[in-house]
Amino acid sequence: MADFATTVPLYYPTLFSVGFYELCRTMAIPEGGTIYDVSPMALLAAGGTGGFLYWFLTYPTDVIKSSMQADDSVVEKRRFKSIKDCIRKLYYDEGGWKRFYRGFTPCLMRSIPANATLFFVVETLRKYLPL
Repeated sequence: MADFATTVPLYYPTLFSVGFYELCRTMAIPEGGTIYDVSPMALLAAGGTGGFLYWFLTYPTDVIKSSMQADDSVVEKRRFKSIKDCIRKLYYDEGGWKRFYRGFTPCLMRSIPANATLFFVVETLRKYLPL
């Protein structure tokens, strides 16, 4: 249940991620140009920004999911009894809101370049391979 409850909401911020990428890309269109006239650096920046936004919005739910998945498999020995209990214990016992962003920097070090590259490649393929 914890996996379902924390994975399903991860898909909704993806819409924001792509939407924010589209907004950044649109803002980078030169006056009188099209989306194909956006510079490679602007595409990379827009993709990296979209990746950052995605993880910034979803990282706390991923921490909750991972904490519950790493809990004991024997029900009687589990530290977390529910998602609400997990949130409460992580917050009060392990450092407040900062606990939900522990490990965020390495995540960004991976996701920003990965998303920048992904969106850049997609846009480049769209430009040169009319599909």
